[in-house]
Amino acid sequence: MIGVGDAVPVPAGGWEIARWVPVDEEELGVTRRQFFNRSVLAGLGLGVSGFGVAALGFLWPIGGGFGGKVVVGMISDVQDALSKKIPLYNAGAKTYIVAYPRADLSKAKKASAYTAPIIAGMEAGYVALYQRCVHLGCRVPFCETSQWLECPCHGSKYNRVGKKRGGPAPRGLDRFPFTISAETDTTGQAPEGAPCV
Repeated sequence: MIGVGDAVPVPAGGWEIARWVPVDEEELGVTRRQFFNRSVLAGLGLGVSGFGVAALGFLWPIGGGFGGKVVVGMISDVQDALSKKIPLYNAGAKTYIVAYPRADLSKAKKASAYTAPIIAGMEAGYVALYQRCVHLGCRVPFCETSQWLECPCHGSKYNRVGKKRGGPAPRGLDRFPFTISAETDTTGQAPEGAPCV
């Protein structure tokens, strides 16, 4: 331990004043400050570009799935389901395909709530109903005993064509426009086992 009055040993060569010599930039390479500044900018650039790609993917859907064109199936599949008095449900489109009575077509044409593509589907004899309740968004299953779509969450009830018949829902189910295309199934291949998805 060195006290106040103790002498500090002096090296053999004596004391010399160190002279500052500027460091050559090429010899030094990248300074620590430059390294950290560039690291922060590179990380920030990667983060912003990743967010930009994700935002473009969100704003520009790739197609298919909900919001795009979805193939529901053959008309024979729809007719088979409707002959059993149940609507055809398609998970990809998140819709129920139900029969629309031709006798009510004149009333539907007078209603301002239906757009021309929806009316065109009704004229073809079908309606595509969205599976979500307009009250709070629960999935509305089809009840085979009442032949209505009944929401299990808060009790909203909709008739076969999606018109509100009871409960807290403010209106009927949403309808999707659809087209019927005449595509011929030349192979007639049906699934040979249980579906994977």
